[in-house]
Amino acid sequence: MEWLTGFLTGILASFVFGSFWFWVLLITSWSFITGSVNRRSGGWAFFWTVLLGIVLAYNLKGANGKLIFAGILGYVAFGVFYSVIQWKKHVTSLVAEFKTEQEKNLRLIEDDKAPRDAVYERAERDYQYEWRVLQGATTASRNKSQLSLWVFYWPFSLVWKLSGGIVETVYDLAAGWYNDIQKKALADVPRHNA
Repeated sequence: MEWLTGFLTGILASFVFGSFWFWVLLITSWSFITGSVNRRSGGWAFFWTVLLGIVLAYNLKGANGKLIFAGILGYVAFGVFYSVIQWKKHVTSLVAEFKTEQEKNLRLIEDDKAPRDAVYERAERDYQYEWRVLQGATTASRNKSQLSLWVFYWPFSLVWKLSGGIVETVYDLAAGWYNDIQKKALADVPRHNA
């Protein structure tokens, strides 16, 4: 058993704060956790957090326990605050999407040539079903995993939110170039009406 302790200590020693392998692990963990959180895959986020936590605990041995506890408490408190903001955005966007769909459905009803009673009955049934779906999607107790990810992994979610705009802009720019190439390539191809 002593050999195992020596082996693990040797591995952890290669991840001493500031070493090359420490930074490799930190960047790799950060990347995987960020991707996992934003794909809502809490299991992988937890795995990388535990791995990183073991290395950090090894590096923090002998540190002031009260300061570490205060840091963890502050981290979770900010995570709760962040999750409230994210939850409000999430619910607001779902409600806005629901309202838009209902307005679109009402326009379709007005254009429908079916007898009015049948159309309104169908519309009321659809509305009630979609309302129940919306209520479920906006209930905190049915979204525990998402709320937990926001509370405990808020830095990763925040970085993704801040950098996501940049990634989307680059993607949109590149997609525009790709679409231009496609249009030029198809410009000389004759079209046949079927």
